[in-house]
Amino acid sequence: MSKKASLWLALLSLFMGVMCCFGQDAAADRPRRRGRLLRTEERKTERKDGFECQMLPAPGSFPLLQITRKTLLIHHEVQIFEAVREVARENKGEGITIRGTIDYEVIPGEILEGAWTTREELVDNGPFAEADFEIFGQRWRTDKDGQIVDTAQALLRPFDDLRTMSTELTITHATMGAQKMTISRNLLRRAESVSTDRAEAFDLLEMLGLDFWQHRLPGREGLTLEVSAPATASAGDIVKITVTASNDGNQQVSSLLGRSFFKDAWVNCRMFYLGGLKPGEKRSFTRLLTVPEDIKAGACFIRVGFWDLLGTLPAGQAGKIRIDLK
Repeated sequence: MSKKASLWLALLSLFMGVMCCFGQDAAADRPRRRGRLLRTEERKTERKDGFECQMLPAPGSFPLLQITRKTLLIHHEVQIFEAVREVARENKGEGITIRGTIDYEVIPGEILEGAWTTREELVDNGPFAEADFEIFGQRWRTDKDGQIVDTAQALLRPFDDLRTMSTELTITHATMGAQKMTISRNLLRRAESVSTDRAEAFDLLEMLGLDFWQHRLPGREGLTLEVSAPATASAGDIVKITVTASNDGNQQVSSLLGRSFFKDAWVNCRMFYLGGLKPGEKRSFTRLLTVPEDIKAGACFIRVGFWDLLGTLPAGQAGKIRIDLK
């Protein structure tokens, strides 16, 4: 081979090498794109321990709270995709390939990450047993089942004001912060009267197993009422006043309630909830009242008035009791 031919071959080889390098660089410069979703990876998990408070059904005169341990898990996750790049589609002799048509090929060993996302998971850890909480500025303690019986009837007190339709309860733990719970009191319950906000609250009367739905064609005939209390009491004593209603008639008694009247605040304006009574049904409701330490000795005359869906009951059916304070 002549020197001239050898030179031309060398130049041609150099040109082909340069073009190949340009082709490789062009392929490398093509943008990478997300391909198929491969998996979701969890990169970090935050844990927040807390609790939840609910009111449980407890027929009678004493509200019941249930406190449960909860853990909020916040998962920080990212989606992993295979990495692909554009390649010109090759014509393999199967029809016509339009110029500029591209395909995507997987880049071996490479991946692309998507945006980080968070996912929350609330885990129920069972009853919050034998623990102290603060409610209304007082110490309350759960039992072995994580429950608190409101023996002091503190949850009834806000509703002794007839203007109060709902109240927000704050339950505080020393290390886990505070939780809020809304309690409502619906004395004239109708299906269409329950708003979304009220539906999310715990209705006090419903939880106490009382029927305050408005019944059609209610009656009073055959209704008897009795109020009982101890004959004597001393300063610091807890006095139990119980109202008992019996329906010996043939009609439903609807939305029955009582209210105490007395000149001193420790016993005045306490509500007694009885609700609806079917014919032949009997129900009692009790309030526990603490006699003040500075009470003066003497006779205490207390009157309990009653109302139902039809209005105020006759004065003759009002309860009257006497407690001698010593």
